[in-house]
Amino acid sequence: MRACRLSAIVITLLFAAAVPFLAASDEAQAAGAKARLKAARQDLAAARAELAELRVRIKAAVAAADQVVFRQLARRYHQVKRRITTLRRRARRLALAVAPPMTPGRDGSWSRVIKAAAAKHHISATSLRRMMMLESGGRADLVCGPFYGLFQYCSGTWNGSWNRYRKYGIRHGGAQIWATAYAIKRGWGPSMWPVAYRMAFGG
Repeated sequence: MRACRLSAIVITLLFAAAVPFLAASDEAQAAGAKARLKAARQDLAAARAELAELRVRIKAAVAAADQVVFRQLARRYHQVKRRITTLRRRARRLALAVAPPMTPGRDGSWSRVIKAAAAKHHISATSLRRMMMLESGGRADLVCGPFYGLFQYCSGTWNGSWNRYRKYGIRHGGAQIWATAYAIKRGWGPSMWPVAYRMAFGG
């Protein structure tokens, strides 16, 4: 059984009071992610500048045949290189939080979107993909009567105030993945996809 208008009514009645709080919380999280991304990029730039300076100083130590200074600088050089690797990874993670992927990969797969959405909302990417295949076979263009897309939403459910991704339109595959991951995180999976959710996630 797919998500339908009845589900939208139930969700609206149960969670209408929580929507403003959730929206404010989401905005605060987004602002925090942007601030952390900016700080990570600044730290990365500073580390790269230090690495460039260390290269110059190491060359000078080699030219002067100063083994003591060379060893000190070489040790610091490797520390900074490791820090740059860590900062790059942090910046990539934060960049995904600020601007999450919404489109399929070059091979047409939704894998990267599913993985990002599942990681963001702390749910199983494997189960999310399985539910998508049960609902639509992975076809974002699938229409079955009043139901659309990867997770077969009807307009009543899709346009509910719970759905922060509704602005993209019901036919947007990436938006459906993110909206579904969010709904499952909030515990609405069993009511919105009674059969497919249990088959994919169990319980």
